[in-house]
Amino acid sequence: MSVQEKVFDIDGLKVCGRWWPGDAGSTEPVLAVHGWLDNAASFNALGEAGLPLLALDMPGNALSDDRPAHATYNIWDDLPVLLAVADQMGWEQFNLLGHSRGAMMSMLLAASCPERVKRLVCLDGLVPMAVSIDQSPKQLGDFLRDAKALSTKPGKVYPTLDELIALRQRTTGMSEAATRVLAERGAKAVTGGWLWRADQRLKGASAFKLSTAHIEAFLKALMPPVLLIVAEKGYAQFPELNELIRLIPQCQLESLPGGHHFHMEDGAATIAKLILEFLAQEKG
Repeated sequence: MSVQEKVFDIDGLKVCGRWWPGDAGSTEPVLAVHGWLDNAASFNALGEAGLPLLALDMPGNALSDDRPAHATYNIWDDLPVLLAVADQMGWEQFNLLGHSRGAMMSMLLAASCPERVKRLVCLDGLVPMAVSIDQSPKQLGDFLRDAKALSTKPGKVYPTLDELIALRQRTTGMSEAATRVLAERGAKAVTGGWLWRADQRLKGASAFKLSTAHIEAFLKALMPPVLLIVAEKGYAQFPELNELIRLIPQCQLESLPGGHHFHMEDGAATIAKLILEFLAQEKG
C-alpha cells in the first residue's frame, strides 16, 4: 500500500504525518494519534494492511516541531492540532484512532466535539490514570519542577543506533523489528552517536490530572460509537476496565493476544480488519 508524507502548518508549528489513502471508496479515512514517545510510524502495519489513515507525529515527536519554550504537553494541548489537521484535510467529520496516550487524547476529543468525530477506535488505552482532587497541589508542583529541569536537559546520546533500539526494546517489551520502525523515524544521527528526537519535556509531569468524576463525565458524553481493542498482556488487565466500559453509551470491546504495541506486531492485520468492519457498520 503506497504511503505519502504530509506536512501541516498549524499556527507556525510544523506537524508531519504519514498518509495511506487506502482503496478508493473502501471507507472514510481515519486520523491516527500515537502513544507516548512513539510516532506516526507506529501505524505503519495498519496502513499497509489496507486501513486508510493519516498518522501524525504529534508535536515534540519525530519529524514534527517541538512546542515553544512557554508551551506545555498536557494531553489536551494537542486537541486543537488534531482539529486543525482535519480542517486542512477538508474533513468536517472524521474517524479517530488512538493508541495508549493517543487513545486518551482521542477519547477527550470525541467526548468534547461529538459533531466532529464519527467513530472512535481506541487501541490498548482509554482514559488517563485518575488523580484525586486533594493531590492537585502536588501535581502542579511536580509539573513546575519538571518543566524547569527538563527545559535544559539534553537527550541521551547512544553510541550506535542498535544500542538505542536495544534499550527501547527492553523498556517497552516490543520486538526488535517494531522498535526499529519507530527508531527509523524517531531517532537522528548526532555528534557522537544517535538521539531520540522526542522533546525532553514530554517526560515531565502534567500540570493537572483528571479526577474519577471528570473521567466518568467524559465517558458518559461519548456520543460516537466506540471500538476498544485491548491487548491480553496490556490494557485487558486494567482492573476497572469493565466499569469504565459500562459508562460509554455505545462501546464494542475486543481482546486480542499480544502486548501494548500489538498493532505493530503480528496481530496488525486482525486489528485492521476489526477496524474496517467497525467503520463499515455505519453503511449498513
